[in-house]
Amino acid sequence: MTKQIIFKVITAIVIAVPAYFIMTSVDKSTRITIGLIIAIPSFILMIRFSFNYLDAVYTNTVNTS
Repeated sequence: MTKQIIFKVITAIVIAVPAYFIMTSVDKSTRITIGLIIAIPSFILMIRFSFNYLDAVYTNTVNTS
């Protein structure tokens, strides 16, 4: 469980650092466009991950009780 969290944090950093440099080097309109392209899929993935996580937590608590 902890390995997955660490892996996700590392992945987030690896994605965030180049994204930050890209964002700072382009003009405002391009930044908004790139931001939307990146934000929408990542937001959907984040929701799916959180639901999967909650589902796993729920099934674990139900199974143990």
